[in-house]
Amino acid sequence: MLLLATLFLSLASSANLAHQVHQLPGFPLDLLTSRWFSGFYTVTSTKFLHYLFIESETNPATDPVVVFFNGGPGGASIMLAFYGLGPLYADKNESDATFTLTHFDGSWCKNASLLFLDNPAGVGYSYADTFYDDVHNDNTFQIDALEFMVQFYEDWPELKRNPLYISGGSYGGIYAPRLAYAIHVHNQELSLLPNSTLINLQGFIIANGAIDYNHDPHVSSLDMLLHYSIIPYALHEQYNARKCRVQWIWFYYEYMKKLPHPRCQDMFAKALEMVDYDIYDLRELNKEPPEQEYQTLKDVSRDKFRLYGKAMVNGQPKVYKRFVASPMHDLMPASLTNPFSHSRQEHACLKSMDPSFIDEVHQSYTFTDYINREDVREALHVPYYVPAYRDTYEGLTYLPNFEGSAWIYDIFYKYGYKMLHLMGDADGILSMRGFWKWVKTMEWPVTTEWNPWIYEFEDGSTDILGYQKQWGGKVTLATIHGEGHSGLLTKIFRSKTLVTNFMFDKHLFETSQ
Repeated sequence: MLLLATLFLSLASSANLAHQVHQLPGFPLDLLTSRWFSGFYTVTSTKFLHYLFIESETNPATDPVVVFFNGGPGGASIMLAFYGLGPLYADKNESDATFTLTHFDGSWCKNASLLFLDNPAGVGYSYADTFYDDVHNDNTFQIDALEFMVQFYEDWPELKRNPLYISGGSYGGIYAPRLAYAIHVHNQELSLLPNSTLINLQGFIIANGAIDYNHDPHVSSLDMLLHYSIIPYALHEQYNARKCRVQWIWFYYEYMKKLPHPRCQDMFAKALEMVDYDIYDLRELNKEPPEQEYQTLKDVSRDKFRLYGKAMVNGQPKVYKRFVASPMHDLMPASLTNPFSHSRQEHACLKSMDPSFIDEVHQSYTFTDYINREDVREALHVPYYVPAYRDTYEGLTYLPNFEGSAWIYDIFYKYGYKMLHLMGDADGILSMRGFWKWVKTMEWPVTTEWNPWIYEFEDGSTDILGYQKQWGGKVTLATIHGEGHSGLLTKIFRSKTLVTNFMFDKHLFETSQ
C-alpha cells in the first residue's frame, strides 16, 4: 500500500495540475474515483490541440494509457468520453430536454487511463489561427499528433513507463497506426541518446477501421450485400465480370483522375437503391418515417434555429452546428456512401447519416449544446476566445494518403508490437470481407484458429458474442457478432472485455476481471 501511495504522489506531482478539471456541471466529480484533465497543447505556432485525459479508476500509476481517435476524418473524439468509453454517460431527459451525467461502471477507465484528442485543428475545441491550417493529410496529422504526445509526456514523464496503446474507430484505423508508427520512430531516435526514457508503446487497437484502400471502404460492399442476401447473385456476377471497383470519391479525383466506368457506377447505385438497408449496419433497415413525421423532418431541415446553436466566444454569440448523431457513425458526407448517386438512395442515406436532418426531431438539447455552455467551457479550461465546439468540421480539407495504414502492419509485426482489430461483422463500409481479403495478402502464420465466444447466461442458455483469430501471436481479430460499424459502442461491455483482456494478455473471451 505504501508503494502504491508513493507512486500516486509521484504521478500527481508531475501532472499538469493547471489542466485538472475540478468540477463538471451536471455531475459532482468528487464522486468519481479518478482525476480528469482538460487543456490545450501548442503543436505549431498556429495550431492548438485540445485533449481530455481521464485517469484509470484502478491504478493510474501502472495501468495502460489508451489514446483514442474518432473517425471522419474530422470527427471529434472527446464526445466519446460521454458515450460509453469514459466513466460518465450522457443521458437525455425527455421531460425537460436536458442531459444528465450518470456514472458508467463499464467504461474503459476501469483498468486504463484514457486520452481523447480532438484532431485535426478545427475539430472539437482544437483550433488554428490561419486558413492554411484547415488543410490536412495523414502526414500533417502524424506530425501534429506526435508533437502533442511529446508535450503530453513532458507533463507526465512517469507515464512513459506505462503501457501505451493507440486506438481509433473508422478513419481512426488510419490515425492510430500512423501515430503509433511516429512514436516507434521517435523511440528509435531517443534510444541513441544517453539516459533517455522511451515511451512504452505496446501497439494499437482498431475498431472497424480503414486499412488498405484496395479492399475497403466500398470496394467490398457488394460482397457483403450478397453475403446478407440483399442483392441477387446475378448483379454481383455482372459487377465482378466488368472488374468494377468503387472507392471513396476523393480517391478518383486525387489519384485516378477519372471516375469508374458509368456501367459500374450504375450497378453500384442499383445495389444500394434496390433495398433500404443501412450500409453501416446490414442487419438494420433505414426506417422510413410516417408521412406526418416526414413532413416535420423536412420542416426541421430548414429550421436554422433548431439546426444551429449559439456559444459565447470572446464575449460574442457564435453559431455552431448542433449535430446529435451516433458518435461512431462515420462522419463522411452522405454522398460518399454512394459516390455517384444523388437520387432517392442518397435521400435514404441522409435520413440515416445526417444528424441535422432527422435526430433534431427527437433531440431538442444535444451534447454539443452541453459542451458549448459557458460553465462547461470554463470547467474544461477552454479560453473565452476559442471557437465553439464542433463534433465535426464541415470546413475541413483533409486529403487522405493513398497508402492508408496497411504498410505499418508488417513493420509492427516484425518489431513484435500487438495489434487488435475489433470488427462489428455487419458493417458494409469497412467490412469483414475487406478485412479477410487484406489479411490474406500479409501471409502471416495462423497461431489461433477461428473460434467462437460462447457466453453462458445464468439460466443456462448460451449465445455467440463473437469470434477470434490470431496471426503470428501479434495480430488479433475479434468480432462483435451481429453489430455494425458502431459495434464498439453499441456493445460496450463486449468491446471493453476484449480490449482489457488484450492489453493485460488474458484470453480474449475471459469475462472475470
